[in-house]
Amino acid sequence: MKRTLFIGMILAMLAACASMNPYVRQSGRMLKHFDAIFCWAPVEAKNDPSSCQNERAAPSLTACVQELRSTATFFTGPEVAGQNLDLCMSRKGWQRLFIDGVMLFGERHEHSLKRGAAGGSGAISFFAAATA
Repeated sequence: MKRTLFIGMILAMLAACASMNPYVRQSGRMLKHFDAIFCWAPVEAKNDPSSCQNERAAPSLTACVQELRSTATFFTGPEVAGQNLDLCMSRKGWQRLFIDGVMLFGERHEHSLKRGAAGGSGAISFFAAATA
């Protein structure tokens, strides 16, 4: 009885760990991020909702998750997982298009507009882009 319970607990923990993989989690969140809506489209497609082909891109996304799944560590956060999935999808001929909503890029530091614009924080305003 105890042995069966122990084996059951091990299997449950393995299933829970698999669902906690950052690539598995992030793949489900990539098309809806806060108030922004994205879709998968071929790399050459124009940025238009009519270019969306989520169903055709789904097997490529699944393949990317499987490829990257074993590379995940305790320190692989959602941002890194999302970037790696974007790169993998790009290699497979897909891009993620912003189609609706609002995108927030983080905070702008008043003391260093150039660092904010060039440092990758995404907080580029008209003034910061002009002075960078």
